[in-house]
Amino acid sequence: MQLTPPNPRQAFTLFEISISLALVSFGVISVLMLLPAGIKAQQMARYQILASAKALELVEAYNATHNGNPAIDVEANAPWNVHINAKNLHPDLESRVSSYRYGMFPLPNDIAKRLDSDGDEIQRVIADGAQLYYSQPLATTGFQENGFAPTAPPNEAQRMIMAVVGYPQNNALLHLPEKAWPYYAAYPSPPMHIIHRNNSDVDTADVKPMGSWQSMLWEDLNLGPYGLQLRPVYLAYYDYSRIDPTLALGSQPLVDAAQIYADRLVAWCQGLGLPAACYDGQSLLTDFPSATDRHLQVVAARIMGHAGPVMLAQGVTAAGTVTFTATTVARMHENALFLGNQFAARYPYDWGAPRPLQRAIMMDTPLIEYDQLRLPRSGTIFGTTKAASQWYPVTPHPVINAGVSMTYPKAATPTSWAALWSPSVNSTLTAPFEPAERCRQIVFWAVDWQSYEDFETAPSAPVDAGRLPKYAPSPNKNFTDLIKRSGDGGLGTWMDHHQFGYRNPEKMILFNGDMGLVQTGTATPPGKSNNPGVHGPDQFGGQTNDQGLGTAEMSRFIGRWGADRNANQQLDRGQVPRSTRMRAVTVARFNYYDLRVPAVIR
Repeated sequence: MQLTPPNPRQAFTLFEISISLALVSFGVISVLMLLPAGIKAQQMARYQILASAKALELVEAYNATHNGNPAIDVEANAPWNVHINAKNLHPDLESRVSSYRYGMFPLPNDIAKRLDSDGDEIQRVIADGAQLYYSQPLATTGFQENGFAPTAPPNEAQRMIMAVVGYPQNNALLHLPEKAWPYYAAYPSPPMHIIHRNNSDVDTADVKPMGSWQSMLWEDLNLGPYGLQLRPVYLAYYDYSRIDPTLALGSQPLVDAAQIYADRLVAWCQGLGLPAACYDGQSLLTDFPSATDRHLQVVAARIMGHAGPVMLAQGVTAAGTVTFTATTVARMHENALFLGNQFAARYPYDWGAPRPLQRAIMMDTPLIEYDQLRLPRSGTIFGTTKAASQWYPVTPHPVINAGVSMTYPKAATPTSWAALWSPSVNSTLTAPFEPAERCRQIVFWAVDWQSYEDFETAPSAPVDAGRLPKYAPSPNKNFTDLIKRSGDGGLGTWMDHHQFGYRNPEKMILFNGDMGLVQTGTATPPGKSNNPGVHGPDQFGGQTNDQGLGTAEMSRFIGRWGADRNANQQLDRGQVPRSTRMRAVTVARFNYYDLRVPAVIR
């Protein structure tokens, strides 16, 4: 028999309820306490994804972007007279990618100096002379100059800043200002002549002026006395090329002129004592006929390879001991290509013969660096009294038959060339190295720097003077002329669409005037911003308001009045006063290989 309690309980007691409520409250409070940490973790994960994508984008641009600047002078009579080896053209990531084309812009120093970070890393980076960078709202735009599209949407990537940590290396030169080797010529081809600006540099090498310009026979000066003896050959070919083109092949004027061209060329080859095998076409070559004067053998083979088909077409059968038949002319052509290719491959530091245009490859470019183990040479910047200095160049192997440059042939003589180079033992480009020596880091931080009241009105970060396009010395021009734009007495407008490493990286968004009295939130007034003045027309050279040495032009060039840094085409000011410091949180670090040569991987 089972007894039932008289009054069984129908619910929890108050004590039990209070315990349950306490447990629930504890759980809710715990969740609420963990929620900010969870949000921060989610936000950090998002920043890490953005940083990863940006790092891949930057390294891809670094490895594959165009490293040529065709609309700039590369040769001068002294290295400080052209801006061709300044920091902006070095094969360093921050130099190549920090451009209005590739989406990595220097953060204003006024803002960068207010940022704290773990281990005070940001301030140490700045103290070492480096810069912080921010991203454009869109992906890297390559050749496009209008990457900051009108009404670009807000982008979380702009809340990240980045820096390249680790010292760059002593890089190879993009070009040697005294002579931007390699020079190229088609193989075969006649003696090399170039149209040259009128000045005293050409002097007696001026042959057959073209209108108001000079036509310089390059081999005349480059090969020394051998080149001077080649001048009659060039003049004979010039006379042949100027005969009425409507005359039929084999006409007497053409035959006579071709015969003179061939006779003089054979006489030049024989006068130098060159082996006949390099020019007579009697056999196909498998090596250089002799070990001496191989650069002259290449020049002779190249010109004879051109002359042979001319003789065959005009019916000229012989010149001295050289005969012109279908067989010998074919061999002349093959030998010209063979010797040209062999010479370029085997003697990279012999500059006595131009490289074959048909096989232009990166290995034609000599490895030249500046020797920082030696005191620099000094001089004066053209058109000024300002002193300048530059290290001596050095190569892994001594340069021979250096010759002269096409632009300033009188600036280099055998004596000056000998004094130009540092000993090859000081070269480091081909020396063994540890991987760590060529490893640098891209470091990302997250910070809301656009909350500062002056995030758009702060001046641009300092702009390297090498980013200012400048002509090489020119007759009857002063320093101001070499900088000025067209319309101000200068030499012509700089074509920005052919320049990838020059100008202020923020050029596309710079304000063109003082924004102090412009109300926050209003559209950028006409004349005050490069929007849309640079968003569109400047990509084809139409914008010239930062070209010149005037106060207004230089103020725009250095970004004196700030920039539309969020690309919304209006002036914005944040709520945080400039006296407030912000803490940047480290997001990610990425190691990458630091190039020493100006190469493009693909």
